[in-house]
Amino acid sequence: YLYYFVGADDVRLRRPVVPGDQLILEVNVITNRRGIYRFAAKASVGEELVGTMNILCAERKGEGGDA
Repeated sequence: YLYYFVGADDVRLRRPVVPGDQLILEVNVITNRRGIYRFAAKASVGEELVGTMNILCAERKGEGGDA
């Protein structure tokens, strides 16, 4: 299967992330309806939350070979 980025909503960026920061991403599936997935994502640097968003992806069957 291939997963295509469809969009993002409810994006909240609290502060810039700069070179040298270690960005930790936590992503959880919220829903899966007919191959359309919605994920809740949180981004942190250390203990500080730096951003949140909901991500939409579409699942499609790959067309032969190693996709």
